Parts: sequence; C-alpha cells; structure tokens
Amino acid sequence: MTKQELRNEIQRRIATLTSSYRQEASAIICSKILSSEEYRNSQTILLYVPLADEVDISAVIEQAVNDTREVALPVITRGTMIFRRVDSSWRNHLKAGALKVSEPTDTCKELVFNGRKNVLILTPGRAFSPQGMRLGRGAGYYDRFFSSLRMEAVRMAAAFDLQITDPVPGEPHDLPVHIIYSESRTIRDGAHPPTARRSES
Repeated sequence: MTKQELRNEIQRRIATLTSSYRQEASAIICSKILSSEEYRNSQTILLYVPLADEVDISAVIEQAVNDTREVALPVITRGTMIFRRVDSSWRNHLKAGALKVSEPTDTCKELVFNGRKNVLILTPGRAFSPQGMRLGRGAGYYDRFFSSLRMEAVRMAAAFDLQITDPVPGEPHDLPVHIIYSESRTIRDGAHPPTARRSES
C-alpha cells in the first residue's frame, strides 16, 4: 500500500467513528498523556491545534498552560515550520493557517530552542506503526523539523486505535515517535521508562 493509499484508508476508518466515540477516546488519551512521566517531567511542550478528524488534544493544551509549562503551537511560514508560545488565552490568538490548520497569530512570540531541556513534542499523524513509524499528511514539515532539531526531545503521538497499523511506509531518514497513546494501547520504545523495553498494553 502506498503512503497516499494508507492515508485514504485511515481517513475512511476514522469516518466510521461516531462523534461520541471520538470524544470519549480523546478524553482517555488526554488523561494518559497528562498522567505520563514524560509530561510530568517536561518544561517545554510543543503541541498542535487538532483537526476535526484527529484525537482532540485540547485538554492537554489547557492543562499544560494551567500548569505553567512553556507551551508552543506550530506555524507554517515561508515554507517552514516554527513554533509560537501561547498561554491560557490561546484560543483567542488563533488564525487559519496555510494548511487549513488553526495556528497562533504573529502576536505570539516565536519559541527559541537553544539550550532547552525536558522538551516534549506531541506529534500529529495519519498512521503509526507499532514500531513508532509515523505517516503524516504529506507536507513533510514535521519530518524536516525533527531532522533539524539540535536537542533531545521526547516525541509522542496521540492516535485512535484504528490509526495504528503495520506496516507504515517510511524513508530511512524518518525519525519514529518514542511513545504512542491510543484509547486502549500504550506503545513505548526501549529508551523511555517505565518499561525497560518496547511494550504494548
């Protein structure tokens, strides 16, 4: 199956979910993220405004700003992706971006990454493999961002169960996510506790 065929298949699967199921599953996934050791240890959290067919992580954004974490959301500008800092009024500082994704306005300051520690990146995606391979929507912004990042960060994903599939096509240079949370599964790689090796629950 090609990347685009898999994107189409995942879109078809998600369309079968009722709005109440998406809401309940999103609440479970957000609770898992907020209860995780990685969230508790984070100082800077890169999040995103979810689309209608994605896990609704708005509760994570709300809690992160309330916990006085440094929170930033992505912006596509001049063909690249940057992150702008937001606070508890983040919903009042959004605009429609180039990819029809809500993003912070230029009233929000750009986040500078130099010297940062304990960074958590919650990453969107259309499909994820049990090995952490991620398939995005095709623009490649996150792949390029990961490749250019010169600091250690935990890459995490929120996905519905039906978005986890095998195989997920990728390129040799693609960087997998470290942790995937779905409504019924938690998948971790061997480098991120509390599990000593990749496990599923």
